[in-house]
Amino acid sequence: MSIKKNKLEVDISRNVGPLKGEPDDESIAKTLSSVVECFKDEPSEISLHVVSKKEMQDLNKKFRKKDHATNVLAFPSQIPLEEVPLLGDIVICNGVVEDEARDYEMSYSDRYKQMLVHAALHLVGFDHQRAKDRIEMEKLERKFASSLGIESPYE
Repeated sequence: MSIKKNKLEVDISRNVGPLKGEPDDESIAKTLSSVVECFKDEPSEISLHVVSKKEMQDLNKKFRKKDHATNVLAFPSQIPLEEVPLLGDIVICNGVVEDEARDYEMSYSDRYKQMLVHAALHLVGFDHQRAKDRIEMEKLERKFASSLGIESPYE
């Protein structure tokens, strides 16, 4: 399924069905667009893949050498936007996100959208490997969360 929101096109594929309370495709595109359009003026695309815990564990092990399922992975495109408008791929594990929402005592929808914001920030060039970068990225996540009415676990 492909959905366009302003200058961002989001291609969504699912290897697992949506969970109760999961944001719909329009809400997903709106969340991603709110981040991307603050940093990119040109039309762009993101591929979003929703996967199971097992599939996410396999991807996390392959790409990050960590043998457990994680909430979200972001793979920025290595192709310049002038050549291909693809910003990159986001892989999200709705089962892990649902578990985390319970742990953080926040709504599943809010946690899901927060993870989309986090991943979109990675695709536009932000990282959190160093403490200074982590602080900046968390600040941006709180800003976008607030603008979208999303509860933040950083509070």
